Amino acid sequence: MGKNLYQRIEEECEAHVSAALQSLVGQSPDLVVFLSLVEKCWQDFCDQMLMIRGIALYLDRTYVKQTSNVRSLWDMGLQLFRKYLSLSSEVEHKTVTGLLRLIEKERLGEAIDRTLLNHLLKMFTALGIYSESFEKPFLECTSEFYGAEGVKYMQQSDVPDYLKHVEVY
Repeated sequence: MGKNLYQRIEEECEAHVSAALQSLVGQSPDLVVFLSLVEKCWQDFCDQMLMIRGIALYLDRTYVKQTSNVRSLWDMGLQLFRKYLSLSSEVEHKTVTGLLRLIEKERLGEAIDRTLLNHLLKMFTALGIYSESFEKPFLECTSEFYGAEGVKYMQQSDVPDYLKHVEVY
């Protein structure tokens, strides 16, 4: 019965995750609002998977541990979320772009929602896609930003002022 129950839970989770991520397609053009929707979707997913894991704890502790090649319910949920996020390239791309814009705004001195930024970066880390999806574009944007800022300050100030600015930042 464990195999049957596990498969049925996986099917239901897959249908739900697919629908939840698909509902984000074409949502708000405002990136902060969109990021908030992604964060809510992720938080709802985590809460729901914790509830399912709590209800099916015995299944997770017996069937899953005794059967090779079967992930825990939590890991199975993460794998499904990762799969459907990668299949919905618009959502993933818009999320990464939104995060990069938030970081750029903060670098320019604007106030941003750091909690939102933190939660979404933790989502990328938990899904195991931080390096491939976010880190490379982040490092490229960082290099461009500080390269442009360095050139700007070198042109606007003399060497001692430039060095003071570099020390501060």
